[in-house]
Amino acid sequence: MPVRIVTDSTADISPQQAQALGITIIPLTVFFGEDTYLDGTELDNVGFYTKLQESKVFPRTSQPSPTVFQEAYIRLIDAGADGILSVHISSKLSRTYQCACAARDTLPDDVKKIPIEIIDSQSVSVARPTLAHTHSGCVGYARIRKTRWASWQRCCTSR
Repeated sequence: MPVRIVTDSTADISPQQAQALGITIIPLTVFFGEDTYLDGTELDNVGFYTKLQESKVFPRTSQPSPTVFQEAYIRLIDAGADGILSVHISSKLSRTYQCACAARDTLPDDVKKIPIEIIDSQSVSVARPTLAHTHSGCVGYARIRKTRWASWQRCCTSR
């Protein structure tokens, strides 16, 4: 199985795009007052903007827990992933990146044999779908060239 890509719901990649590209999306939680929604699964963009117009309070978000990331990483590794590239919202805006790192760093040792690279996209939304596609290209290139993880990592960070 190829290297798999994980991102969070702030990347605004549609479920159809994610499925076609083999990208796993981890949802952030959106709060409107006391109401909570998983971004992109329980609350789509149309629903978000409708609630934004109707709500008397501004929404807030919360990052996924490290456990949610661990479950996704383990599921992909159990399915045969050779490696995982996890690209997330800027760490200056959310603790999503830190939770992804904590998840990777606390995985059981037998799971740590598969490399997991966590990337702070240093962006909010618009650039990350392009970043995910660029990394997909790097992953494909690395698999074709049979290069090692470090080689394709250099490819991805040089673009």
